[in-house]
Amino acid sequence: EVVLLIRIDPVSGTLCFHGLPEYDIFETEEQVIKYLAVCSEGHTGAALLKLTRVESILGFLTLQGGVSFLLVARAVKNSAILPDGTQIYTVMEDEWICTSSPCPLSTAQRKTMEDLKTYPM
Repeated sequence: EVVLLIRIDPVSGTLCFHGLPEYDIFETEEQVIKYLAVCSEGHTGAALLKLTRVESILGFLTLQGGVSFLLVARAVKNSAILPDGTQIYTVMEDEWICTSSPCPLSTAQRKTMEDLKTYPM
């Protein structure tokens, strides 16, 4: 099992993943932390604003005004294994994470997010 480092571009808000070993694919979480510390010392790339461990990215939503949210699975359980070995997971805990900084929301956007947060996954 590998650890993937997914970045969010601070200007465009897009998800960034290149599939490169030792850049965004690592063998352990410790390697990711060490890599980010080295980048931070050398000031390469954008500053790290938040580091979050999740099981899976479920969705990405961009609202008017550049406000964006990432829907993630915090906890999953293995529900089944198909005959070919493919594993099926059930999301046990999810969360919407605001990926904009700061995260100003209009009244309509706040209502939209509250509605999404209560929608059963």
